[in-house]
Amino acid sequence: MRTNFHNPENVKQYIEKGYIRSAQTLEELAAKMEVPKDNFLATVQRYNELARKGVDEDFGKRAACLTTIEKPLFYAAPLGTALLVTLGGLKINENLQVLDEEQKVIPGLYAAGNASGSYYANDYCVNLPGNSHGRAFTFGYLAGKNVVKLS
Repeated sequence: MRTNFHNPENVKQYIEKGYIRSAQTLEELAAKMEVPKDNFLATVQRYNELARKGVDEDFGKRAACLTTIEKPLFYAAPLGTALLVTLGGLKINENLQVLDEEQKVIPGLYAAGNASGSYYANDYCVNLPGNSHGRAFTFGYLAGKNVVKLS
């Protein structure tokens, strides 16, 4: 079932149906989520620490999207897969050869499409479904040509 969590008018209805869980404390929310309380509290504490610093050292979340989780009510909702692309990828050169940490070619290793080039490292345009397909097809074709040419 597809739900629209973004519509504030639906939040109360979603809580009543169990799509969203809400609580006055993080401990209570952990219990409602049925997750290990100590791990959950440590995760929130770490996230708040990074949000206060303004730098997500763990996952690279943009600073503009960081905010602390401190004031009730607290909410949680299960979410499924939303994007079917890699939001990062391997570093490549103009021949689609994968580069190591020292920016040197890894012999025989090529990457194409969303697995390459960190093309969607910062954002992905969800308003244009399939926008990554052309890049995947084109880069796959070019990687194949380069395998033959450079081998």
